[in-house]
Amino acid sequence: MGKRILAICCTPYQLLVAAQVLACYYPGEEADLILSDQMSGARKLWEQAQDVWPYGQVYYLEERRLNRLAHKENAKNILLGAVGMPVFSGFSAGLGVLAGPTGGYVVGYLPLAALSGLVKRLREKSSTPSRRSCPSWADRALRSTDR
Repeated sequence: MGKRILAICCTPYQLLVAAQVLACYYPGEEADLILSDQMSGARKLWEQAQDVWPYGQVYYLEERRLNRLAHKENAKNILLGAVGMPVFSGFSAGLGVLAGPTGGYVVGYLPLAALSGLVKRLREKSSTPSRRSCPSWADRALRSTDR
């Protein structure tokens, strides 16, 4: 039985590189593909890739859901560490870790996750396009093949 490979692509360029690497370095190996909604037209590309991806399964990852999940997971890990489960670095746990020098770093993940989600939503609502929403040459190349 050969290797099982996972390719995670957030941009059209990463998708092209993943296909090239799999064809050149891992011919005949099973490879699943995860497409993120960070690129424009990702859902349409995901629907098309399900029919033509020759290596394995194709999955679609919605970043909005992932951001909400990450916020909940951070809170859960902080709570578990506070009650004594060894989830912090070096298998440490307890309120002493949260009150120590790395406690602010660990607890800082909660407002950071909320702030990054807020910034992303504000960028999506603004009239000026962000750099990520501007089509790249690879995105234009993929769109030209749809015709």
